[in-house]
Amino acid sequence: INAEYMGTQVHTFEGTTYNIVHGDYSSFLSGVASYIKKAIPYVANAEQKAMLEAYVAHFKRGDINDHKDSQRHWVKDKNPAVEVNIGFIETLIDPLGNRSEFQGMVAIVDKEQSEKFTRLVENAEELLKNMPWGKNFEKDHFLKPDFTSLEVICFASSGAPLGINIPNYDDIRQNEGFKNVNLGNCYPRPKKEMSLYIPPDVIDIAVDFFHQGLLVIVAFHELLGHGSGKLFQQDEAGKLNFDQNSVLNPLTGEKITSFYLPGELYTTKFGPLNNPFEECRADSVALYLSCFDEALNVLIPELKDKWDDILFAAWYDVALTGFIGLRYYSPEEKKWGQAHVNGGWVILQVLLEAGQGLVELERTKNAEGLDSFFVKVDRSKIRTVGKKAIGDFLIKLQVYKSTGDVEKANEMYARYSLVDDIYLPIRDIVIRDKRPRRIEVQGDLELEITPQGQVDVKYVNFADTFEGIIASHIYHQRNEIESVLEEWNKNKAKLRHQSS
Repeated sequence: INAEYMGTQVHTFEGTTYNIVHGDYSSFLSGVASYIKKAIPYVANAEQKAMLEAYVAHFKRGDINDHKDSQRHWVKDKNPAVEVNIGFIETLIDPLGNRSEFQGMVAIVDKEQSEKFTRLVENAEELLKNMPWGKNFEKDHFLKPDFTSLEVICFASSGAPLGINIPNYDDIRQNEGFKNVNLGNCYPRPKKEMSLYIPPDVIDIAVDFFHQGLLVIVAFHELLGHGSGKLFQQDEAGKLNFDQNSVLNPLTGEKITSFYLPGELYTTKFGPLNNPFEECRADSVALYLSCFDEALNVLIPELKDKWDDILFAAWYDVALTGFIGLRYYSPEEKKWGQAHVNGGWVILQVLLEAGQGLVELERTKNAEGLDSFFVKVDRSKIRTVGKKAIGDFLIKLQVYKSTGDVEKANEMYARYSLVDDIYLPIRDIVIRDKRPRRIEVQGDLELEITPQGQVDVKYVNFADTFEGIIASHIYHQRNEIESVLEEWNKNKAKLRHQSS
């Protein structure tokens, strides 16, 4: 996929010849490269200039090294007023976890909210000392990232996340750094009358404190979840980045015998498991750290009198999301369709396994008299039973990731991911109760001349309906309609769609 190179490259691998044909979506990417080039005169600093130049080169040539350079400059561009990131970024929707989906983000920094995340970054090293896996399994030096809260203007992808931790290139993340981004205006807004499986005695707290609870999870997930943990590696000279004589596996008490060889990455070594495993680990870190008052005091000190309610709302949302996520499980393929949801289900199983009434699924009837369930969480046991269960689970997650023990990781994760004959009928109930997915409509910007003759920027809104989505795409592509039609005709046979 690139804008300019249209040739064919021939590769031979294990006796098989492959023809790699370049130029897919060239008309779209030519426009992307052209508009990015036009933005270069308006950059705020040298890092932004180098970043945009690398983007242009990447979209023209399709060379991943150009995109890696763009991300190096993006990481170094600290505290910009306008945040931009674009490319083939996340592998979450690829069943193999290798092919990345295109996404392009433009957002404005929320300075007031970002101050909270800056405090979290400044205190990250102290907070990470609380992690249950011990200092030998933590990074030698925490690379303090930029962590900002954004108001998204546009997020061009199949869906806008709540937070981002990128770049996803392991070598850059481990050695050069990364950024955390909270997408504040992408948070959902739950309504009590639309809520499912929440007992009446806790629905007020679960809904009223949903936003604050989600903020805690997203903040700890992105910075301290994805940003924590050491990979045990061997370099080209055979040198290890840990002391093999003194570092012991906390699960076995024995010396470390497995690690990443030169050229091995976590993403490729763990294959299809890498995304769900890592998202589960990051969410587990968030749950664990939310039990520490010092962590809450860094992030939300002004809400100290509400910490217990926020803690409950955070844990409850993770458990509820894991339960509702059953609809993403395919009994036919025995697979989960979404990495974050798979991670949520695994965490729910860990909490149910902890017992002692921490989390329970209680049978009930809904308003129509049909079989249903309540997801129950005992708030009095979160800081005791819950914290221990998640802490013990985190040690396994981190040890398997640090040592590259894919076999043990797969064995454990498959056990918790299992949806057996007990849960399949419950899945039917969850699918029966499925609500329509929220509609995501991307706005746009246009310049207008004020009565005083000044140039002003106007935000263009569209209705949150299917008609609004169509209208928004027509507006976005109003100067490129022929290119859109051309690409559609070339690729429609590969896409799932309905024709009227």
